[in-house]
Amino acid sequence: MASRIAFAASAALVVRSVIAQQPGSIPEVHPALTTYKCTTDGGCVAQESSLVIDWGNHKLETLNGSSCPVGNTSAVCFDNISCSENCVVQGFDYEAGGVTTDGDVMTLQQYIPTGNGTYNRASPRVYLLDPNGEDYESVKLTNQEVSYCSSI
Repeated sequence: MASRIAFAASAALVVRSVIAQQPGSIPEVHPALTTYKCTTDGGCVAQESSLVIDWGNHKLETLNGSSCPVGNTSAVCFDNISCSENCVVQGFDYEAGGVTTDGDVMTLQQYIPTGNGTYNRASPRVYLLDPNGEDYESVKLTNQEVSYCSSI
């Protein structure tokens, strides 16, 4: 009997941990970025990486396309289960959000022209994905170097 209860409790934890937001109709396309891993023995070797933007830049929408309100008073997204059932996460338009890449060059725009002579603040925050495009690239700096150029 005790083993059945332990199994049921374990199964409940596993089921609860796999609840996730569903993707929307706009796909997430991560911009490719060539990075280099350099060693004293082998020189520099190109790696095909990509970028992902911070979660806060994605739109959370209901299944019908309206904004998905989050919080205890929301009728559609008041807990993890209701949010995963009623809301989707839309992909992000990186270029429109001020993030572009070209080979091994990444450009982050702080202000985006609106078309009417004004600018919106973008201030994008991006993370490097490893070559498989699914996990963050872990940069270990012990006995390593990071090099970049900045233009203001």
